[in-house]
Amino acid sequence: MPSLDAHLATARSNYDLMTYLRTNRLNTDAGWVAVIAFYTALHVIEAVFATLRLGGVEHTSTHYERRNVLRNVRQYSKLWQHYRPLFTAASDARYLEAGEAFHMTPAQVETILIDHHLKEILLYARRHAAITVP
Repeated sequence: MPSLDAHLATARSNYDLMTYLRTNRLNTDAGWVAVIAFYTALHVIEAVFATLRLGGVEHTSTHYERRNVLRNVRQYSKLWQHYRPLFTAASDARYLEAGEAFHMTPAQVETILIDHHLKEILLYARRHAAITVP
């Protein structure tokens, strides 16, 4: 099980990479920016779990387990609301068939996924668990 510090380090590293790609390659790699935004959120959420331990959960091992915690622990409902669209977009981007195009435009990745959903997860982590990632 990764430690709190490991989750924070990975979240910060992912955030830095996402920021670089957002600035330099968003128009050509919007799908990968979405994937990295999702994994930033995932590690922030795992850091929140490790810090708050709500519902007796300190760590999850799978996307399925994480989804169930986010959906079923009332205090995490806001995280679930913002995690789900990131998860869906990242899954879509990662598992495209040959020749398929990612369904979100670069502007949508930026405004919807990063500036809205990821931002809300980062704000929750800061407010409720004193976790700061960027």
